[in-house]
Amino acid sequence: MNPLRLIVIGVACTVFWGVVAGADPADSFPQERWMSVFLDGERAGYVYARFRCEEERIHTHTLTRAEVRRGAVSVAMETESETWETFDGRPLAFRYTLTMAGQPMVYTATIGDGAVAGRSLQGGVEYAFSYPWTEGAVMVWGMERALRGLGTEPGAKAELTVYSPELRLDRPVPARIVAEGEEVRDLGDGPEQLTRVRTSLRVGASSFETINWLDAAGELRLSETDMGGMRVRLKAATQGEALAAYLPPELFETRLLHLDGPISEGADSVDFRIRFRGAPPHDFDWPRTRVQRVLEGMDDGVRLRISRSRFPVASAHGVVDGAETDARYLESNPYLNLDDPVLRVLAEEVFASDPPSDPFERADGLRRFVSGHIAEPGLDVGFATASEVARNPVGDCTEYAVLLAALGRLHGFPTRVAAGLVYLSEFGEHRDVMGYHMWTQFRIGEAWWDLDAALHESEPAPTRIAFATASLGEASMAELNLSLLRLIGRVRVAVEAVAEGRQTF
Repeated sequence: MNPLRLIVIGVACTVFWGVVAGADPADSFPQERWMSVFLDGERAGYVYARFRCEEERIHTHTLTRAEVRRGAVSVAMETESETWETFDGRPLAFRYTLTMAGQPMVYTATIGDGAVAGRSLQGGVEYAFSYPWTEGAVMVWGMERALRGLGTEPGAKAELTVYSPELRLDRPVPARIVAEGEEVRDLGDGPEQLTRVRTSLRVGASSFETINWLDAAGELRLSETDMGGMRVRLKAATQGEALAAYLPPELFETRLLHLDGPISEGADSVDFRIRFRGAPPHDFDWPRTRVQRVLEGMDDGVRLRISRSRFPVASAHGVVDGAETDARYLESNPYLNLDDPVLRVLAEEVFASDPPSDPFERADGLRRFVSGHIAEPGLDVGFATASEVARNPVGDCTEYAVLLAALGRLHGFPTRVAAGLVYLSEFGEHRDVMGYHMWTQFRIGEAWWDLDAALHESEPAPTRIAFATASLGEASMAELNLSLLRLIGRVRVAVEAVAEGRQTF
């Protein structure tokens, strides 16, 4: 699984609060800022932000670039965000572009008449969206107005509803800003007297805090966000410092989790003990699926039992694929554009004749098709939509999972993706490790069934631990990413027992 998609969210949380802190477009136009980005203390990119006045509107423009390594492969991410707002902070429109490994995904929208309505575009395929607008929600300039009115007295606070398409496209998120007083920090140029401001935001079940340090002139000097096991840091810089060359940090192999030994290929079930470094997230809910069961909750983690997925014999289950399911697992969205003609043609090519009547045989056939369709696995793809994968069959586990989810829906299955850890007997020079991974789940009857196109398994071994699931709609995508960010770098995994047949080892 590509960690850069998660870093996008981490940087977005920090950048959003960082670029507005201290800027005052009302005094002079244009105004700009450069910052260096650090991930866990290593240089990983830069941020450029500019405010300017355009007639009766405030135009904000933020460009963020980050680059990391997956082993020997470098993966780059770039986001470009523009907003147009009235002088009093009312949002009018935005344009947001996310580019990963050269694949841009563009969102443009206008805000008015009680709705945010626009289009997403990737690979020449458009998807229209419209969501209700929350009156009183603010974007970048509205947030800046609130910060300027807050002051720096310890205890001063403001409660806001903030709309940031980088975090959630479908609705704004609640935010709380508190001034915490002055403190001395040394950022490399000697001690400075700075004002500390804490911002909290909540996206679904996940909450995060960003701390900004401002100088006496109100200029941002430092911003930090602790994303669970990864710290995102923005530091004020000159243009030359921000654009200086650097070695991208390695963010995949360094996050592999090593086990004490191998897991048997013939295992029917595995009991895992998962412990957290630091306090576990109090509101984290482990997904319960047909193969994943919580055995025991502990103060510092959880014990899980993962069972091997085995399809039932056809005569034993009869017709089972007509169960009621939440509509979000069947509907189209920007990542699974079911109206895309190329995707629909691809779905028709899966079966040479009529699809099998047995739902498990159909699911297996779809999995096998996707496993063979992506002929060139690649680690340098960011997170492509199903439409992009249909046209350019390259990618890693996320592309396999997304395409299988789309084809499953086009064949009538409710689908979602699961993200978490998978056991790898070998990965480069590493042996017996757990690595971050994504796969697909089909709803058949009353249960969600795992299908892993990337690892060519329709009845997967009991070696996957699901941290989160998502329909791939905008709301669930944000929550999926943020749920994973809270765990990466914070979990330790140990195998307690492996059951093979009737014996436990």
